[in-house]
Amino acid sequence: MELLDNPCPECKGAGVVQNPIWQKWFENSRELPPEGHWLHQQPEEVECLQCKGRGYVPTNLGCRLLEFLRRHNT
Repeated sequence: MELLDNPCPECKGAGVVQNPIWQKWFENSRELPPEGHWLHQQPEEVECLQCKGRGYVPTNLGCRLLEFLRRHNT
């Protein structure tokens, strides 16, 4: 039987990804920012936008089932 969902390819099923501002920092440095740096006030991880934090994305069949349920929800 075909699966209804798969792990998100962006976050690998975690539901979170590295914050882009932290990612940019680490592209230029291997060290953490100095103590007191404004970056420490930002979360290191943020909700994955591709799966909206769920960790999974629906397959084509899953999308069809979701649409069916939306149409027939009473």
